[in-house]
Amino acid sequence: MQTEPASGKESLHSAPRQSNLELLRILAMALIVAGHFCAHSGYDFPAEQYSFNRLWVEFFAIGGNISVNIFVLLSGYFRIGARGLHTAKLIRLWLQLFFYSLVIYFVFVLTGKAPLSFGEIIRRALPVSFRQWWFASCFFVMTLFVPYLNRLLKSLNRKQYLGLLLLTGFCWSLLPTLTGQLFESNQLLWFMFLYSLAGYLRLYGLKTRLTGGKLIALSALCAAAAFASTVLLGMLGMKYPYLLEKRFYFYEIYRLPLLAVSLLLFAGFLRIQVRPNRLINTVASAMFGVYLIHDHPYVRYFLWLDLFHNMDHIADPLLFFLFLGEVSVILAACTVIELLRIHLLERKYLPAVQRLAGALDKRLEQKGLTSGL
Repeated sequence: MQTEPASGKESLHSAPRQSNLELLRILAMALIVAGHFCAHSGYDFPAEQYSFNRLWVEFFAIGGNISVNIFVLLSGYFRIGARGLHTAKLIRLWLQLFFYSLVIYFVFVLTGKAPLSFGEIIRRALPVSFRQWWFASCFFVMTLFVPYLNRLLKSLNRKQYLGLLLLTGFCWSLLPTLTGQLFESNQLLWFMFLYSLAGYLRLYGLKTRLTGGKLIALSALCAAAAFASTVLLGMLGMKYPYLLEKRFYFYEIYRLPLLAVSLLLFAGFLRIQVRPNRLINTVASAMFGVYLIHDHPYVRYFLWLDLFHNMDHIADPLLFFLFLGEVSVILAACTVIELLRIHLLERKYLPAVQRLAGALDKRLEQKGLTSGL
C-alpha cells in the first residue's frame, strides 16, 4: 500500500484509508489516556525519594504531549490535499463537541454530582468558545483556516515551503527550547506549524533510507533522553530547588526533543506496512470521541479521583497493573460509547448536515468568498 505519495494532486485525493496511520492514531490516544492517568491522579511524590512508581508515572506523563503533536501531524498529512471549506466536516465536529459537552454535563446533574446552572448550560452549549477541551477548541479553529492554509502552502515551491518550515521551526521550537520563552507563538500557531510540516511530507515524500522500525526506535531513544532529563533535573533539584520546577522542561509540546519524538514516530509509522484492516480503521474512527469523553472536566475528576481513587495507590506495588487496567478499560469503554453515538445518532442526522453544508457552500461560492479554494 502506498503510504508516501511523492507529489501531484491526484495521489492526494485518491489514497485509501491507511491502516498504518490509523494504528498510530489508536496508539496516540492510548498514550493520551496514559498521560492523563499520570497528570490528573493527583500524584505528588516526595522530591527526595525515587521509586518505580514515581519513575513510571513521570515517564508516561510525556505521552499526552507527544500525542497532541501526532494528531495534528495526522491531520496535516491527510488534509493538505483537501479543497473547499469542507463545511460538513466542520458541522459534524461541532455537533460532536456539543453533544458530549452538554450530555455529559446533564448526566452529572441527574446523578447529583453537578449543580444545575443556567450559566453552566450556556458554557457547555458553547464548547469551543469556552474551551471545554483546549485541544478540541484549538483544533476546531485551525480547521476553519485549513482551506486557506492549504492554498498558501501549495502556492509555494518546494524550496519556499522548506524555508517557511525552517523559519517557523526556528522561531517556535528551537528558540523556545533554548530560551524557555515563547517567541510570539501560541497553541494555534504551533498547530499550524505541525500541519504544514506533515503537509510537506505528504506533498514531497519522506527522504530517508531508515526503515520504519529504525525511525520508531530513534523516537523511543529521544523519549528516553527527555525522560532522563526529568530524572537528572529532579536529582539536581534536591540541591538546587529552582531546578526541581524545571524537571519537565523538555516535555512541553513545542520543545525540540518532543518535536523530534513526535516527528520520528509519525515518520516511522509512515514507513511500516499494514494491510488495510477494517477493525483498526473502525476503532481509530472513535479515538477523538475517546478523548472528548474521558477528558470532559466532570468525567476527568470523577474517573481518576472518585472512581479509581488513584491517590490512594501512590505507593502501591501494584500501581503498574492498575495503570494498565485503567488505561485499557477507559480506552475500550469510551471507544464503544463513541461507536454507538456514530451508528445510532450521527448516521441519522448526517444527511441533514450534508444538505445544510451544501447550501452554505453554495451561498459562500455565490458571494465569491470561497472561489478557488
